[in-house]
Amino acid sequence: MRFAVCGEYESMNYGDGVIGVALEQLVQSCFPESEIHSFDLSKRKKGSVRSARAFEPEKRTFFKRFHLKLYTDNRTYASLINYVRINLAGYREFFTEQLSGRDILVIGGGQLFMDSRLSFPLKIYLLLRVVENLDIPVVFFSIGVGSRWSSWSRYYFRKIIKSDNVHSIYCRDEESYLKLVGWFPECADKLYRTVDVALFLGSSRNPDYYKKNKVALGVISPLDVQRVSPGHFLSDRNRAKKFWIELYSALYDKYGSVTLFTNGSIEDGFFLEELVSDLGRIEKLYEVDYYIPTSKHLLIDFISSSKLVIAARMHASIIAFSLGIPCIAIEWDEKIWSFMKYVDRAEFCVRPEFISTEVIISMTENDAIYTVLSCKVYRDKLMHDFRRSLPDGYSEISRRL
Repeated sequence: MRFAVCGEYESMNYGDGVIGVALEQLVQSCFPESEIHSFDLSKRKKGSVRSARAFEPEKRTFFKRFHLKLYTDNRTYASLINYVRINLAGYREFFTEQLSGRDILVIGGGQLFMDSRLSFPLKIYLLLRVVENLDIPVVFFSIGVGSRWSSWSRYYFRKIIKSDNVHSIYCRDEESYLKLVGWFPECADKLYRTVDVALFLGSSRNPDYYKKNKVALGVISPLDVQRVSPGHFLSDRNRAKKFWIELYSALYDKYGSVTLFTNGSIEDGFFLEELVSDLGRIEKLYEVDYYIPTSKHLLIDFISSSKLVIAARMHASIIAFSLGIPCIAIEWDEKIWSFMKYVDRAEFCVRPEFISTEVIISMTENDAIYTVLSCKVYRDKLMHDFRRSLPDGYSEISRRL
């Protein structure tokens, strides 16, 4: 069987790339003899690396700065820009080429059902138009759903969900499922719940774990927090910097070995470098250890080499959990709380109203955080749900295998 697997797998946030790795592993486990072709929803090439220099503020012209400011602050302007850009960028031709000769398309995971200033809705809609022309069945698997949709996003997602080629939509959490059922009750028979596919990375804890002493502290840019939770204090650059600097200093005093890291996002990287500079200027820590991964596999390797992970990015926590690494998640988006609650780690999710250095340090002193929870139950559920997500003929093939 020839699968096409599609998602945001080649973005600079390598947490998205890890999702792609896990989904391919899941498909291969259910269909050992299958042929899998994965591609990026945004047409990025596999393994492509964008130069961070193009994103440096000093490299931007006045027009570029004005455009970025307007794009960030004005959703209507941003949506119009994306509408024109995507329609002129040859997405139909690209999708047709990627789907040629494929038997079924699996789209997931990640938070693909979100407004994203019309970017995701329009790309997925164009992809579905190609799918309909080729008459290929489609499964959305382990997807997240954003909270705020414009009327245009809702229009496109309604067309996507109601497409006859869409066989099933499996949401990665309860909240996402309930949103879709509430917004599109007429399509409830297509909607189901599963878990985050990144949990399929699950394996036993590395035997060398007890030799490790590094605490990994994963930061997030205030700009990203602002896009989702404008009122969150981590969306304020000055308050966020003060928090991260205090937390790093407290962890450094307690553990001695602390590494700041990002999931690869360029904005996170610039913010991390600001923190490193400020730690030298304010705390007189001139040799701050930090890490910015350059691939999804290096992100996995980095997290697996840590004794404890404290992170704001959800997939840093998911990777840690799936690899048996103790983790503390800092909530700035409801999806983080939803995940930690589902895997019975809610007590180690720092809710927005309780985020402080003292609370996090006290969590690191709780012996329960170092207890390993098996991911087998989640891996089994993912395999069961994936088989169920497929049209009947494909499910029968999987059962025979």
